[in-house]
Amino acid sequence: YAESQIYQIMKHQGKHYLATEAGLFGIDVNTGALHAYSSDLGGTIPTNNVHSIFAESEKLWLSTADAGLMQWNVKSDTVATYGRANGLPSEVVYGILEDDKNYLWISTDNGLSRYNPKTSVFKNYGIGDGLPEFEFNRTSFHKGPSGNLYFGTIDGFIKFDPTHFQEDSLRNNVPLQIVSLSQDVSDSSKVIDVYS
Repeated sequence: YAESQIYQIMKHQGKHYLATEAGLFGIDVNTGALHAYSSDLGGTIPTNNVHSIFAESEKLWLSTADAGLMQWNVKSDTVATYGRANGLPSEVVYGILEDDKNYLWISTDNGLSRYNPKTSVFKNYGIGDGLPEFEFNRTSFHKGPSGNLYFGTIDGFIKFDPTHFQEDSLRNNVPLQIVSLSQDVSDSSKVIDVYS
């Protein structure tokens, strides 16, 4: 595994978890023992390319290069997989962030998606909703202290406040709009707000 790219390292419940292009690994903090969790290496995770990890008590959410979004219950060692069949816009998932209302925001190579864990429903956003680009980048996502979410695309980045998003309803079918978008201009050292 020495030649595998490591995309993220996260400490959770006594282990350092590594999201790598060779799968998901865990290193026991106390013993230093290395555990492989991908199915090709004898584990439960059915992919060998994990981009990122988001921890939620006994569960780890995994973004993958080829198998969508996964929820791995560490305690029971069971995996739920979410992909196009479940409403996700792509099987290639890069980043996972949780907003202050416990929605998961998921960057993919085909737009941005919001997942409601209470209803198991995905809401997808693309260029028609204000995104400058469909494709995002792995390891390029961040939640700021004020709750703003940042995601890197292949041509800059977006920043938005998820509390400003409106839900669709039967009475008022208004699509979600990004109300604040900043884009890095590659030929300039400045960041511009394209909605100013």
